[in-house]
Amino acid sequence: MLRKSKKLDFVEKEKIIAIIRTDDFSVAENCTSSLIEGGVKCIELTFTCRFAHSMLERLAQKFGNDALIGAGTILDSETARIALLSGAEFFVTPSVNEEVIKLGNRYGVPTFPGVSSATEAVKAMEYGAEAVKLFPASSFLPRVIGELKAPLPSLEIVPTGGVDLANFRDWLKAGAFACGVGGSLVRGAKSGDFLSVKKQAAQFRLIADEFAK
Repeated sequence: MLRKSKKLDFVEKEKIIAIIRTDDFSVAENCTSSLIEGGVKCIELTFTCRFAHSMLERLAQKFGNDALIGAGTILDSETARIALLSGAEFFVTPSVNEEVIKLGNRYGVPTFPGVSSATEAVKAMEYGAEAVKLFPASSFLPRVIGELKAPLPSLEIVPTGGVDLANFRDWLKAGAFACGVGGSLVRGAKSGDFLSVKKQAAQFRLIADEFAK
C-alpha cells in the first residue's frame, strides 16, 4: 500500500480520475481493464452501486498493482470504513464530512470532499483535506480555480461533473490538481463498447501528458 503522500502524488501525476458507476461486476472489470490499457490508472468506483464493496474488493485485488482504485459517493464514516476494508486507496465525497476526512487521515487514505464554494473549501481544509472536488464543474468556468486559489494558495482542486475532452485541457491549464471524468470517458461501457473506453482514455491521456511534471 502506498503512503498517503504517494497516493496524492500519483493522482496529481495522472491528472485523471475515471469514475465508474455500474451494478454489473463484468462491466466494472472490463471498463477498468480498458481504462488501464488506454493509460488511465486512477479509478473511482461509486458507492451508489449495489454490492459496491464486493465490486471494489474485486477491482482492488485484480488491478491494484496497475492502478489506484478508490471509492466515490462516500456519505459517512461507516461507508468509508467499509470501502477502506474493501481496498479503497482514496475516498471521494459529494460534500464535506469531517468524520470521513478524519478516518481517511487516520489510515493514510486521501479524501477529496465535494465543495462548491470557498467557505466549504476552507472547512474541508480545516478538517484535514489536502484537495477538494469542485462539483459540479459544469457550473463554473476554469478560471474559478485561480479565483479560489488567490485567497487559498495551498488549496488543490479536482473539477468533476461536466469535464470532457473539449474542456479537459482548459481545466488543467487553469491549475487543476486533477479532473474527475465520468460519462464522457466511460459511456461506451454501458453498451459493451470497451474499445471506445480504451480510445477515449488514450485521448485524455495524451492531453494529461502535456502537463506532466
